Amino acid sequence: MTTKESPEIVHIINFMGLLESRGPEITGDVLYQTVVSQVRLMRKFNLNGTFLFPCDALLDSRCQSLLKNLPKNKFEIGGWPESPEPL
Repeated sequence: MTTKESPEIVHIINFMGLLESRGPEITGDVLYQTVVSQVRLMRKFNLNGTFLFPCDALLDSRCQSLLKNLPKNKFEIGGWPESPEPL
């Protein structure tokens, strides 16, 4: 079996929220930059993945721009109906 015929075994799922209640040091900017780093690593290692995000990330223009520019053949985008507690 060649590489092209091999089944996809790993599919990475990234949860992409911007509000975090675990501590003040975990800001929306920290969470956003984490996702940017995840995208960079996934592209570097040619990994497919899904990004799931709640309402707070959906409304953020940085997240919208990042997600719009992901190649559709490598990445999926979805949401989940969780509202962060502070919202």
